[in-house]
Amino acid sequence: MYQTGKQSGFTMLEILVVMVIVAILAGLAAPSFRTTIQNGRLNEAYNQLQNAVTVARMEAIRQGNPIGLTSRVSSDWSSGYVVFEDANNDNAWDSGEEIQLWDPLNADMAVVTQNSSPQLTFMADGSVSVQQVFIICDARTGVNQTARRIELLVSGAAYGSKASSCT
Repeated sequence: MYQTGKQSGFTMLEILVVMVIVAILAGLAAPSFRTTIQNGRLNEAYNQLQNAVTVARMEAIRQGNPIGLTSRVSSDWSSGYVVFEDANNDNAWDSGEEIQLWDPLNADMAVVTQNSSPQLTFMADGSVSVQQVFIICDARTGVNQTARRIELLVSGAAYGSKASSCT
């Protein structure tokens, strides 16, 4: 038997209203997603450099020999890092001496050092040849302390904090 009754469902107008509301909310949320992504990249770069310092120090202690940490290209620490064992004692990284390599940072990031030394040498006791301060920053630096700072003491201990500028 055929039933006549009211059909249920959504009208086209109701669907359009919901779509407009969703679009407005997505538009409001997009800027905060951008900030979240930028913070994630900055933290990744900070952790990458902190990891390089830790690996160099631990390898020096483990092997009982000096271990170097340097930038992959000249003194540009944004180009990535390399931890190496200086087999020929020329105080420089040569091909085949690397223990671990790190990739370059994103193009909008920079690593600034407060000491112009292009290389650090970790001794067998975990100490380092020279005290160094690394500041990792991106295009937003200066706004709400978005830069990250790693202070490496002569003892080999590394401390991290936020910084407000890339200097």
